[in-house]
Amino acid sequence: MKLTNFRKHKNTKITFEEDLTVIVGENDTGKSSLLHAIQIVMRNERVDFSDFLEKEKPIEIEVEIEDKIFAVNAEILDSRLQQTRILMIPAREAIKLRTSLADLSEDKIKSTAKMFEIRVTSSSRMDTLKANILAELSDRSRYANERFAIKSGALPEGKSYFLNGLQFENIDKFVSETFFRARQKDLWLTSIEGQTLADFIQSKLIEYKVEAEKSISEAGIIDILRQFIPDLRSIEISPTFENKDLAVDTSVSLVTSEGERQSVSKFGDGTRRRVTLALLQHRARSEAESALYFLDEPDTHLHVRAQNELLDALDSIAKSGSQIILTTHSPFMMNSVDTRQVRVFFKEGNIVRSRDNIASESLRDEEFRRLGIENLHLFFSRKFVIVEGETEEAFLPIAYRKFYSRPISRDFIKVIKRSGISDVPRFAEALAQCIKPDDIFVVTDNDALPETRELIEALKTPNVFTVGNREFEDAFQAETVFRAWETYVEAEGGTLGELWTSDEITDLAFDPGTEKFSSRLREKNRGCRVSMTKPKLGVALANYCQLHVLPAEIQTLIKVLNRGISTPENEGS
Repeated sequence: MKLTNFRKHKNTKITFEEDLTVIVGENDTGKSSLLHAIQIVMRNERVDFSDFLEKEKPIEIEVEIEDKIFAVNAEILDSRLQQTRILMIPAREAIKLRTSLADLSEDKIKSTAKMFEIRVTSSSRMDTLKANILAELSDRSRYANERFAIKSGALPEGKSYFLNGLQFENIDKFVSETFFRARQKDLWLTSIEGQTLADFIQSKLIEYKVEAEKSISEAGIIDILRQFIPDLRSIEISPTFENKDLAVDTSVSLVTSEGERQSVSKFGDGTRRRVTLALLQHRARSEAESALYFLDEPDTHLHVRAQNELLDALDSIAKSGSQIILTTHSPFMMNSVDTRQVRVFFKEGNIVRSRDNIASESLRDEEFRRLGIENLHLFFSRKFVIVEGETEEAFLPIAYRKFYSRPISRDFIKVIKRSGISDVPRFAEALAQCIKPDDIFVVTDNDALPETRELIEALKTPNVFTVGNREFEDAFQAETVFRAWETYVEAEGGTLGELWTSDEITDLAFDPGTEKFSSRLREKNRGCRVSMTKPKLGVALANYCQLHVLPAEIQTLIKVLNRGISTPENEGS
């Protein structure tokens, strides 16, 4: 789909998945506008003056279905809104149609003529229709970019359903949309006395036209007007008729085994949603042909369990060959689909931009999941922090919450461990599609592993924080490490071993040794009833330290992560 100058969409191009596409974004980022633009194309609706982003430029909407492009162009000329519908088919199909025109059935000739907006009535001659179609197909100016374009009011064939959150709650409207709308179109094809209902109405309009013109002529109106328009010969009336959907209202009731009837609208939200889901699953099983479903925030007011049931219903529909395009604000819905199925809308100033899917070949979904990276993190995290070890992985979220009184996840900051990244180039390529290098932070030490150095180079991030000589733990003062672990063990109800003394830990800090600092700390913890692990030590340090006693690099990192989000409450305490 292409969308130009429509509301906040200056120039949006989006490709949808064949099964399910989930469109996410903050409020007022054009999600519902996209679905409304599709509805304008598919339901023969009109563009409004308020739809123009810039009044002096035209609106262009293109929706590609199979190999056809259905387009609506609109512009404001002399304060009047003019709208044109265009159909584009492959040039090869137009050429094939031109050569096979003589062999087409009468029904096919009539439907083709209508596609070209050639007037068709019950008395139309086949040879005349063929000649008019051939003239259209022979117009070379209509061929460009391997497409053949014509002005045509033709609408996409097949079934399509547009449902929003309110319709999921309003069973009457849901049933009207999903069970009756497609049938309403078929009514025009109902045969009456050897002709369709549409043709019957058209023939009656022609009769009324003749009667009206005769009445005007006999009333002497033409003679009166000749006083002002001397060369006036006659007055012609051209009635127009569009096969729009009939207005059909439905009401749904639940009937008990005793025959008691009660409107579904009288039940609570939960029951109404359950009925909707059951009907939706029924449509999926009973559809003889694939359909298009456009769902605008169908999960509104749904509990997580009900959202999961909705996804199950949508999976069933997609497996039947139908295509679903859905907008949502739900983190659960977003995280419950494949990354390839997510499209993100965001605003730059007053203009909507879209971020297409992350190519699955760049990094598979399971690799992201293994790192603890959900779709929510990929598309909405403000900052990514990549750490080398388990100590800092445990330390940072606790320290951040301690100093800013809010979880690090609430500020859309994601901490991941470098060791989980198995393919550095592909990870860097995929992450670059979601987040800018300036918003990626790497925490390492002076003894960084080759894999970490490779990652820093691949990410092209300027934000590298070197904490510690050989590892994160040795950046802290010996007394801080001693007191932090002592406090942690006491809180756990344990007792320290004989080797865990302030002097022993200080000696370790000044003796570089061959083993890393954390390994030697574990040796000094022998005899303690609380085993020391890197995550536990990270928790102990984070809970014990105040911001001003942290190593300078860690202080800077925590402040930078919080920049522009909130004001530190414990700074300087």
